[in-house]
Amino acid sequence: MRVLGISEGFHDAAMCVLIDNKIYHASHSERFSRLKNDKWIHKKQFPYMKSKPVVAYYEKPLWKNLRRLYAGQKWQSVDREYDVSFPHHKSHAAAGYYTAPFDDCNVLVIDSIGEWDTVSIWEGKDDKLKKIKSWKYPYSLGLLYSAITKRIGLKPNEDEYITMGMAAYGHRTYNLEDLLEQNNHYGVGNLLPNAKNEDLALSVQLLYESKLLELVKMCPKKNLVIMGGCALNCSANSKIQGKNIWIMPNPGDAGSALGAAALVREKKLDWKHPYLGTPIPRAINPKEVASWKWMHIDKIHVDLINNPENYTVWFAIIFERFYNHLKEQI
Repeated sequence: MRVLGISEGFHDAAMCVLIDNKIYHASHSERFSRLKNDKWIHKKQFPYMKSKPVVAYYEKPLWKNLRRLYAGQKWQSVDREYDVSFPHHKSHAAAGYYTAPFDDCNVLVIDSIGEWDTVSIWEGKDDKLKKIKSWKYPYSLGLLYSAITKRIGLKPNEDEYITMGMAAYGHRTYNLEDLLEQNNHYGVGNLLPNAKNEDLALSVQLLYESKLLELVKMCPKKNLVIMGGCALNCSANSKIQGKNIWIMPNPGDAGSALGAAALVREKKLDWKHPYLGTPIPRAINPKEVASWKWMHIDKIHVDLINNPENYTVWFAIIFERFYNHLKEQI
């Protein structure tokens, strides 16, 4: 069976093609358009969509639009045709569970918001997913984190990783927990105007970490899958102890294209690695380069003339060789 999974229309558009349990292709639209968080499938991805597969969409448009109206947002139509759709958080959970190295586990999904769910806990066993518990909008860890990201002058839904890093420079904390229950779609305004940005970042990071650990305690199984955009908070994840953890390398909405596709068959996928996009041909032989005693600038120059896309590869090689040389001198 050939299945096409689609995530599109809001942010981080992506597509995934499964043939039975094999991941034939998966790609993030922003890699083609060069627009960060591009919400539309790019025309260069279309060739993978022409074989008339079963098309699976990553969320329920009607449910999502009803929530958008409730939150004071506009109705947004989905132009993409599809055969079947799945709840937003279930697509997140499926992307993690069906690629995980274990069968019996809990799946914890945390993001800004799907249709109505903002946090959900699942049981994964025998190729099936069962939702155990969920938290509904407006309560949202992800929305508050994005709102604070906006408050400190960064771009929400994009710069949260900077907020996470900035937290390390904070010294004073503020209690932000009451804000979890309010509608944070449009930010928190000029909250605590005299507070330093670093302190606000620390406050929201510590709040997220404490809530994450509380949620982990609600997951009784030894094996734990974490999905949703908040799964990218590696600083918080490092605080989890006593669990075997799997985080699919793209746990956000782009990865849900794979999750939606996997839900059509509800079978474990043959996961090998995250390099699932377009092959990039190159004339560089890594083994040959590794054998060089000195960097051959003339060979690098010729390769870059013929293959200009290799500049990042050569930069990485030269940097690594220079780093190793420095280590030998210490």
